[in-house]
Amino acid sequence: MALIAACGPGPRDDDLPDPIDLPPGVWEPAPGPDHHLVRVAASDGALWWVYVESTVIDELEDLYEHHTWLTQTTATGEVLIEPTLVDPTSIPGLPSIGAQGDTVLVAITPNYGVPMYTRVFDREGVAATPLPLAVELVANDHVVPPSGEAALAVSPTGRMRVVTAFSGATGDGEVAIVDLDDMGAPLATTFVGTADEAYKLRVAAAVRSDDAVVVAWDRVYEQCSGPRPAVTVSTAISSTVEPLSNIGDMPERGELEPAIASIDDTQYVAWVANNYDAATRIALARYPDVTAPLATFGTLGGWNTEPYVALASPDRGAVAWHVRDAMSAHDSVHVASFEVIAGVARVSSPRAIEPVGESVRSLRGLVHVGDERYVVAWDEDTTVDRARTFAMQLDLSADERQRGVADLPPPFDGRVPARRSRIPCSH
Repeated sequence: MALIAACGPGPRDDDLPDPIDLPPGVWEPAPGPDHHLVRVAASDGALWWVYVESTVIDELEDLYEHHTWLTQTTATGEVLIEPTLVDPTSIPGLPSIGAQGDTVLVAITPNYGVPMYTRVFDREGVAATPLPLAVELVANDHVVPPSGEAALAVSPTGRMRVVTAFSGATGDGEVAIVDLDDMGAPLATTFVGTADEAYKLRVAAAVRSDDAVVVAWDRVYEQCSGPRPAVTVSTAISSTVEPLSNIGDMPERGELEPAIASIDDTQYVAWVANNYDAATRIALARYPDVTAPLATFGTLGGWNTEPYVALASPDRGAVAWHVRDAMSAHDSVHVASFEVIAGVARVSSPRAIEPVGESVRSLRGLVHVGDERYVVAWDEDTTVDRARTFAMQLDLSADERQRGVADLPPPFDGRVPARRSRIPCSH
């Protein structure tokens, strides 16, 4: 029996503010104000977008109603599937999306409490169930709340998995992979490791050609001054996992906010590297050799954060990151391409994408759309408390690449000053 997605009216033209002047090549995947928390996934040359629409219920009481919407566009912003309501009953939370072939998976992690919700759609935007399905995490016979945004892994076979962090029974953070059935209901849960809850936790996931999922998350160790991302692989439902690969495994250096991209049997991991005595960098490594980066990216005088990585081939890709200007509130987005030949990375000078308004709020994603073309998306506050999301396609094929570093500061080679300990962080 076919079940049709519950659809709402979508954003209305009379709800939109006066048009704003967009720079050449920039467009809005979710046109209008108060559309935010956008996430994007690329599949078969098209882009699937999920976003939150916030509607004022009582301005004096600061009450809002939040709904999650799903839409599909081309890489230049032409709408292919009109916005479809994901959560008719309103589930305030953080949306995530994964897409592959005939399968589109949306998850909503609630802002407070439990459970998480999932909903599956086909390539035409038709839902498999009339409402989102609840996904409860059970640890030590207790239902536990998810923490932060989930990462979704959709295989070419249609297999779907949700990767999320949660608070364990002892209060420590943990990470779990939840396998879903064809409708998006939970089948089994694999616990893959402990997580850091003292920082803004980020989890990331990507699928290998053997249907395994590579998972990364922020993790803390006893001898470290800050968190470390850790990477592991889950090979089957409820299976044991491969040994952890610990990123940047040196004390007194903060390594956090991992991102993963996979193509065929190749995975790259990007993350924020902070050695506390210089500006932060965005580091890039090829899994499983992630103890030292192949290349670094960043802008001197700014806080380089929120990295994303996307791949055109096993040896070519791009990295995007959010540059927080240390001297002003004028944030921007940077994108650089890379190529790895015989284990040596060559990277381009970054393309700086200036905000449409005054400043970028957050980077929302980077996806590959063909050849060496990529689409990057970001949120802005164009007016007071009025969020909008923008996207832009970039062709990086003509960018010249040099060895090892994009922009300043110079690359971090994995070594620390002699005055610092070389003892690896405790696992």
